[in-house]
Amino acid sequence: MNKPRNLNPNGDSREEGSIEAGLTLIPTTAFFLLVLQFVVAGSVKTVETMNLQSWLNRTALYAIDGEIPARVLSSPLPGGGELLMADSSSKVPAFVATGSALGGERDPEVSLQAVAIRE
Repeated sequence: MNKPRNLNPNGDSREEGSIEAGLTLIPTTAFFLLVLQFVVAGSVKTVETMNLQSWLNRTALYAIDGEIPARVLSSPLPGGGELLMADSSSKVPAFVATGSALGGERDPEVSLQAVAIRE
């Protein structure tokens, strides 16, 4: 005794959903989180580089002493003055556990560089 199948108006059998449709959600979500991680890392790097460049420009113009947020190297220029180069790094919030499961770094870091000329 076979049960009658639910048919939709077209005559096809009706399915409410399938496991294959649900499984497409997993890679889609992983891809979304990975792209979100790249966007956030790029945004953090841009903002932090702008802050470092601003600080280095103020230091070159006004010779500000105080808290140094980066490693600053100076190189004399032939006509006078000096070239200031700053290196720093900043942590980025992690949305995807890429390396932490393998014993890697907990939060990813981005490196920052800035250059200014002091005359």
